[in-house]
Parts: sequence; C-alpha cells; structure tokens
Amino acid sequence: MIEVEAKFRLTPETKAKLLTGAAFVGVKEFVVEFWDNDQWQLGLTNLSLKRKNGHFELKAPMAKQNDGSSYTTIMDEISDEKMIAQKIGIELTKNLESSLIKNAFRPRASIKTIRTTYNKAGFIIDLDEATFSLVRDNTPYHYEIAEIELQVADNSETQAAHEKIGQFAQEHGLTLANTRGKYMEFIYQNYPEHYQNLVKIGVMDK
Repeated sequence: MIEVEAKFRLTPETKAKLLTGAAFVGVKEFVVEFWDNDQWQLGLTNLSLKRKNGHFELKAPMAKQNDGSSYTTIMDEISDEKMIAQKIGIELTKNLESSLIKNAFRPRASIKTIRTTYNKAGFIIDLDEATFSLVRDNTPYHYEIAEIELQVADNSETQAAHEKIGQFAQEHGLTLANTRGKYMEFIYQNYPEHYQNLVKIGVMDK
C-alpha cells in the first residue's frame, strides 16, 4: 500500500471547519521509536524507520516525490523485516532489532502520541497530540499536527491523490506547505544542525 499524506498546523477556525461533517473513528495512544545511527544515515537518504507496538516499519520515498517543497509525501510503507534490512543495507541475522544494534543503529527519538481519527469525504484525518523530551533539559515538548491521508494501491494513482488532498485542504482553508511532522519537529527542536542538513539535501524546504 502507498500512502499519500499531507501535514497541517490547524487554527481553532480551520480545525472546526475540517471536522464539520466528519465521522469520528476513534482515539488511540501510542509511543513510537524512531531509529537511526549516529551519522543519521537513514534520515539523510530520506528513510524513516520506526518501531510501534513492537513492530518495525520503514517509510521509503517513492521516485521523484517530496523535493522539499511539496505539500504531500508519497511513501512506500515496508513492514517485512527482510525487506527493511535489504533497503537499509544490512544483513538480517536473528531478527531486525539485533541486526540494527549490531550495525550501530539505535532509537534516536521516542514520541508519545494521542491520535484522534476521523473520516470525511473518503479522506483519513488524524489529529495528533505529540509529546517528546527536549535533549537540552529533558523537559516535555508538545506539538499538535493534523494529517490528511489517502491510500492508493499503485504508483500511477499518486498524482491524482496529491491533487485531491490539495483541493480538499484548500476547501477547508488550509495552507499547502511542507509542514514538519512529529519526527521532523523532534529533530528541529533537538538537532538543528542535522535539520539544516535535511534542508540542504531537499528533504525539507525551510
């Protein structure tokens, strides 16, 4: 499955407009670890490896998307451990966790999220309240973001999904921009030098 997603910061007014007529799906709370090595090898190749509920998932960019200015990301979600290891470029031995540790990968971020999900006009709307610790003084930092998502089965459908999300967002008064997600906000707050490197290579635009 291919995920086409856009992230937005909401005002009280745009939140109210977005949720008018939306169907409530549910609320869940979870903690996600994001893994990388000390050289940020994965981040610098626009890969995102996370572990949630004991399971790893790698998000890999599809060809020629998200040049740092696009308002959507188009990601291939990989959950098979053998395929993840192959994509990262490590040998899978006992299991993925032990193989990652053997190759000097470790959790770089732990983010707690309360997610409220809605459906509206065929779109998945996630409202995330994220909390993580600031490295400098270990104080909690809170970040709220909305994600509007469509899932498609084939790469040929991604451009249409991109356009549909853009139209839907503009109809609700949302600004189309490459908005920082939860992990990007963690990096922005805690590792500004790495964040600027991501800007230089085009993962983010500012």
